[in-house]
Amino acid sequence: MAQFKIVDDITYPHFVGLVPNKQTGVEFCARLQSLGIDCATRFSGASIGIYVANQKDVSRAKIELLSFCNKSFTQSRTASKAREMARANGLMTYLQTALVRFNFLSVVTAIEVICVIAYVYGLFDANSVYALLCLYDIRQITDSAQIWRLLTPIFVHFSILHIAFNLVMFEAFARGIENKIGTVKILSLVISSGLISNALQFLLQNHETGSIFGGLSGVVYAVIGYMAMLSRRKDLPDELYMPQGLLTVSVIFIGIGFLLGGVANICHLGGLLVGLAVGYFDMKKLRF
Repeated sequence: MAQFKIVDDITYPHFVGLVPNKQTGVEFCARLQSLGIDCATRFSGASIGIYVANQKDVSRAKIELLSFCNKSFTQSRTASKAREMARANGLMTYLQTALVRFNFLSVVTAIEVICVIAYVYGLFDANSVYALLCLYDIRQITDSAQIWRLLTPIFVHFSILHIAFNLVMFEAFARGIENKIGTVKILSLVISSGLISNALQFLLQNHETGSIFGGLSGVVYAVIGYMAMLSRRKDLPDELYMPQGLLTVSVIFIGIGFLLGGVANICHLGGLLVGLAVGYFDMKKLRF
């Protein structure tokens, strides 16, 4: 009875070692051949085996293989560390780039200027600013139809740290959205997140304390959520890339805020959810 059996290639009988894939095998064989060592590759399970024609070349080929693999590993580890450092420094790089992209004639700039004007004026007459822009009584909406009060609290800030943090973060991330996606997009995101987060904060906060709320942070969280969703795309322009860790940090800050007093936590959470929702729908349909 005739039988069929696979036998080793007698031209290259001497085994040197294994490499993980065909491309690596081809590259290593090219290196050996440049040294005058006759060699070939063959499949060996899920890996690629390296074989040489002459017994005298086995030891040298094995030494070369160790050197080759060590060099490849070092290059891979160096590249991985470089990527990790780039991600770690991503926020600082983004902030620096944002300053270069500054445009005085834009929606982002207009919002920042209004915030600054309201804050500076409030240093001299805070009560007038609160009376004009804040929402503290439902009758302002139901009886007087002052609908703008659902949005205008985003322009009110209560301390220099409050406004500085919000404007820096807003500039860093909102500017890229306006430059790359458009004025309509950033304007609609600001309005929708501002309206929804302020409405939720007003409806769910404790009105017995007589407190008011304000700040751009609900919109900032919306921008962060929006860009976090877009950053899942591989073809995203650099201006729109956001380090994914920032979303995690934002969620942690919101969680901590619920344990502390004097923070508009519902506004922050509402803004973040709006940004994530809008980003989810835009993630697949946007074209760059």
